[in-house]
Amino acid sequence: MNQLQAAHPIAARVSGVWIATLLLAATLAGCSLSPISKEDAGERYLGIVCPSNIASDTLNASYDSQDLAVVQDAARAMAEASQDSARQLADDSIAWPGEVSREDLDTLANSYLRDLAVLDTILQADSIDRARAFWPNDPAVGEASQRVRLALGLSSDTSVSCQ
Repeated sequence: MNQLQAAHPIAARVSGVWIATLLLAATLAGCSLSPISKEDAGERYLGIVCPSNIASDTLNASYDSQDLAVVQDAARAMAEASQDSARQLADDSIAWPGEVSREDLDTLANSYLRDLAVLDTILQADSIDRARAFWPNDPAVGEASQRVRLALGLSSDTSVSCQ
């Protein structure tokens, strides 16, 4: 029996329970005590960005239909994927490998959030002509994506890696 247990048996039990509760809460919240492996991080990254990349390709192709409802359905799907990608990339409870910059992940998350404004314009359009969107070109987003891909050993080709 240590001094704390001898002097304050209830305090010793409470502090042990408190520590166990913190560890359990961290685990349940998805917190990782150590960085995930590079391989797991690569799979996770692709799992985060590929749904948005695929939804973007689908939206682009939907314009060929010249059907506003088809375009808006594709925009709605992309908005959902973009929100999910932004949320996951901004999640600080994921312990990415040290080679992956938090700043790059935040740049990518913010890019998905900016896309939502353009997608909302498409969703509010009352004609196919008004649904034609102009996406802001931010070279920093492409650079951040490529730095993350390089750090995780992923292909620089964003289309091939999501097939």
